[in-house]
Amino acid sequence: MPNTKTRTTSRRETDAALKKSILEFLRSHPGATFAELSRQVPGFPGEAAVGTAFRNLILWRGVSEAAVQALFALEKVKWVRFEVTTAHPYGQDGRALNLPVAMKAQDYDTPHWLPVLIHAQRG
Repeated sequence: MPNTKTRTTSRRETDAALKKSILEFLRSHPGATFAELSRQVPGFPGEAAVGTAFRNLILWRGVSEAAVQALFALEKVKWVRFEVTTAHPYGQDGRALNLPVAMKAQDYDTPHWLPVLIHAQRG
């Protein structure tokens, strides 16, 4: 019979390590882009998308499911915040989503990208 307690503990440790890595990176790189996090934080890149409460509004694609969960958990306790920006910082990184850029957070009929910068807030 598999030891699920060990797997659960290991996953919690991995999730905690990813949160810690994200926070450490954001503290040393205020206003980071998702592109920067994907390049610099182990475990961040993947196949998932970071959505919003708005229909067809996407913050970023190409992150791990664990990174999505970590970011939203950190936002929930106000350790990180998202700041709407232009596509310019992503263009400087040479990374952008191939979607129309959203001008504001709202529902859209088709997928739109809302570029954001990510900041650590406390701790």
